[in-house]
Amino acid sequence: MLATILLLALVAGVTGDESCSFVKPWPYTAGSGTVPPDISIDPSGAVYVTSPEDGRVFRYSPERELTTYWVLNDTESGVSVVPAGIVADASHNVYVTDRKNSTVIKLSLFKTELWGREGSGNGEFDHPAGIAVDSSGTVYVADAGNNRVQKIHSGGKYLLQWGSYGTARGVFNAPGSIAIDARDHVYVTDAGNSRIQKFTSDGTALAEWGSKGTGAGQFLTPSGVAVDKWGNVYVADQTARVQKFSPTGEYFSTCNTSKTAYDVAIGPSGELFVIMQSGSSWEIGEFRYSSFVVQETPVQRSTFAVLVPRTPSVSMTPGASDTPRQRISVQSPEPGKTVLTISPEVSAENNTSATQIPATLEMPETGTADNRREEGTLVAGREPGAFDRISRFLRSVFEMRIPFLP
Repeated sequence: MLATILLLALVAGVTGDESCSFVKPWPYTAGSGTVPPDISIDPSGAVYVTSPEDGRVFRYSPERELTTYWVLNDTESGVSVVPAGIVADASHNVYVTDRKNSTVIKLSLFKTELWGREGSGNGEFDHPAGIAVDSSGTVYVADAGNNRVQKIHSGGKYLLQWGSYGTARGVFNAPGSIAIDARDHVYVTDAGNSRIQKFTSDGTALAEWGSKGTGAGQFLTPSGVAVDKWGNVYVADQTARVQKFSPTGEYFSTCNTSKTAYDVAIGPSGELFVIMQSGSSWEIGEFRYSSFVVQETPVQRSTFAVLVPRTPSVSMTPGASDTPRQRISVQSPEPGKTVLTISPEVSAENNTSATQIPATLEMPETGTADNRREEGTLVAGREPGAFDRISRFLRSVFEMRIPFLP
């Protein structure tokens, strides 16, 4: 039985052939110190940045104006704070991890809350680092010193934890940054093991990728991770780059930053906001992939209706014709909308090797808004990247491998 999955996606957001360019610097009023700042962007596009050197947190509007800042140090008691990770939820609550005092600070409109204390028990922390919130507002903390992730209710109640020290899947050596995708999958930088780990919201390990190095798909010291709304994963690893991956860890591309990148956040339109170090100073740089949609070209945004089996990982099977082929039909019934279907229907019970089955792809004619279609197969030099984008999209999101004719 087939299930229809509706997903908002950007075709250009899943290609591996991309270039990345610097757009502009962002203001940052506390740009020095030895501890790297953290950056986060809320659903409205507001940018939040920590200043570990003086215990402050800044909020910028999407137009780059400083609108609010919080002073976390308590001058009366002499308690100083070293903000490490930061995140804001849809209700404009701001959560900050305090590396020095091993607590989590919640900043809301009417009050400030303090969660936890130094320790290894439930709800206690040892040098907490990254912090993130899921679609329900639940908070996840990378508890670096305890080599675990803790899941906390938005009201501060401890819920669960996972992880310990080690090198196997599901354990950590200094977890740092943390990010959550639209399906509430949790991505964690495992700095000491030079890898990214992916989990369900209850801590079940799903995937891991990376090794020590500076090559494509490798990490020197992964310290920042972010996920865009298409599910692409971005990693800063304290080299002059940010790498882009599929949700399952397939390497896509590299954005060269020219300066050492420590953290990364994704804006509403897919912009990359990167914390970079230049000497003893910290900077915020905004970058953009050439394939990202800008507001002037909204027609590139597409709605995909994809027919896939309930079993997530399948092989393509031949049709009943004399020349077996699997047909992927992409139609554009109206501007900005594309419907993608597979026929004959994919069978999970009668699989054959995917590499043996040719396939064709029917693409809508460029610029048309009706059901006219153009048929073609993937060959070198024809429609560069168009077929690959569809193939990568299906592979990275639905784990379907679509073989095209060489």
